[in-house]
Amino acid sequence: MLASVSRRTTLIGLCLLAISARPSSSVPNIGQAEQQLLFLLNQSRSEQGLKPLELDERLTQAARKHSLEMAQRGALTHQFSGELSLRDRLAATSVAFDAVAENVAQSNSAQDAHTEFMHSPGHRANILDAQYNAIGIAVAAGRNQQLYFTEDFAHRIPHLALNDLRQKLLDNMNAVRAKRLLPPLTAVNISMLDHEACRAEVNTKAISRSFSSAGWVVVFTASEPSELPPDIVRVVSNREARSVAIGVCYPQGESFALLQAVNIFFRTPQP
Repeated sequence: MLASVSRRTTLIGLCLLAISARPSSSVPNIGQAEQQLLFLLNQSRSEQGLKPLELDERLTQAARKHSLEMAQRGALTHQFSGELSLRDRLAATSVAFDAVAENVAQSNSAQDAHTEFMHSPGHRANILDAQYNAIGIAVAAGRNQQLYFTEDFAHRIPHLALNDLRQKLLDNMNAVRAKRLLPPLTAVNISMLDHEACRAEVNTKAISRSFSSAGWVVVFTASEPSELPPDIVRVVSNREARSVAIGVCYPQGESFALLQAVNIFFRTPQP
């Protein structure tokens, strides 16, 4: 028996955990089954010229709690009543990601589960998806030694230091300007902008009033600094824009790992 689910986010402006259960001690080779499933999965990826997935212990903890829940209830599903969604289960592990997916199965062995996954289009697609770079794998034994398998896939993304994040955004903005044969923007340091970027709702009008020389104030969220939204590209491409102050933050409590940036553009270089 199989079930698969995929959750992805590639949009600008936006991008899962824990159920307490008693571990099963009746099957001595649970760890071996998990290792075998990882080996078979990465073998299948290698045959398609794909990089292996790295086993992430945090994702494995989330997968293990879900497998135990399925084993205790004797049911195969991605979400039980009262259980958090896949996205929220994985977000609670503090793994930074911008795409996730899940395969679950009920089978007699890791080999059988993998064979079933690879003969199911949805499960196979998750296993052979080139964007994923990490996985959590867990096996739990239910009644009559029936095994429940969970594979939690994620595309992990790094959290940059704030100074590095600001510089990366500036570099990407100036790369846009270079293509349009415009001079690079000059960086302006406004220390309070990082604090503003951590707000759930940024008041752009108030920021504009505070900086009378500001030409444009643009706020955006993204999963990584290379994702410049159209509003930013439009301002960056304006030859009247000469300098920019960038405030950045990784807001807490988001389901997907996001950065938020407050950008004040000036028509003249600022001191």
